[in-house]
Amino acid sequence: MAIPKGPKCSSRAERQKQHTKSHKSAKRAKKRQRKEVNASTGLKAVALKRRLEQHHQNVSIDAGKFPHALSGFIGFRHCLTSAEKEGRSLEELVELGFKYIPWTGESLGIFDVAGQLVAGGGTPRGDGWKGVVAECAEAIENTRSRCMFQPNQLNHHHGCFPALAVGISYGFGQPRPMRLQNAPNTQALNELMQNPDVKRVAGFQLHQLRLLAPALVQEYRNMMDRLTQSQPELVRNITNSDYAAFTINFGPSTVSIPHTDCANLAYGLCAVTALGNFNPDKGGHLILWDPHVVIRFPPGTTLLIPSALVQHSNVPI
Repeated sequence: MAIPKGPKCSSRAERQKQHTKSHKSAKRAKKRQRKEVNASTGLKAVALKRRLEQHHQNVSIDAGKFPHALSGFIGFRHCLTSAEKEGRSLEELVELGFKYIPWTGESLGIFDVAGQLVAGGGTPRGDGWKGVVAECAEAIENTRSRCMFQPNQLNHHHGCFPALAVGISYGFGQPRPMRLQNAPNTQALNELMQNPDVKRVAGFQLHQLRLLAPALVQEYRNMMDRLTQSQPELVRNITNSDYAAFTINFGPSTVSIPHTDCANLAYGLCAVTALGNFNPDKGGHLILWDPHVVIRFPPGTTLLIPSALVQHSNVPI
């Protein structure tokens, strides 16, 4: 009895044809993915490419367990001991078990055990951004010389350095949303907010937020639109930003202690941009205490963090 022969092996041409077909299918799937992201974010093709190529880092923490107020809208302010207020070096943090991320400014996303975003950021490409950052830092320095600071604006829960908040606030007994009062610094701060380089940095912050959390950007925009329509005396700080308020750290050396910005939206993302001229390998690293992460934070880069929930500070420069 003859043994039946099996099917002939595919020829080289047939294998190549199958490979080409699979490759085209993968390209079509990737194109569909880009279209889906584009439809939900309104991002340009180059931005979508960066999002898809985002450098992922994972941390072994559940972001859903970050402490927050019962309302779910704000965080908690932490009271620090004297020891906790002392600065930590990068080496000390690594010895304590912190995960070190030697970030160079590429598109970054940090995710928890459930795949939820904990932090992320990036920096624009091109040499022109260095000039924008330098001009922005100079504008802030010039504004510092024009401002008068109260004692609580020099020594506060962020640290011991001059800082002013600009924009719209609500809470702490306010009957309604109101503009933060900054007399006698109002004119100097308004001029700073209209500086073209400051506006470019603010625009990039919003771009990063749109890249990482498009639904959150839409919520910010809708809320600001409704707020400014119902209360015409309230206006955006910067026309190309949907953040209600900004805090400007005037330096010249800004070393923050562990803190949360508890009045911020609990599930919101605060944009932090590093400015100035310093060696990011020597200091300035951003510390996220709850997920035990320390991130290299070069000048000109922007990181977005849930600042109402996560204690953060930076390594002394």
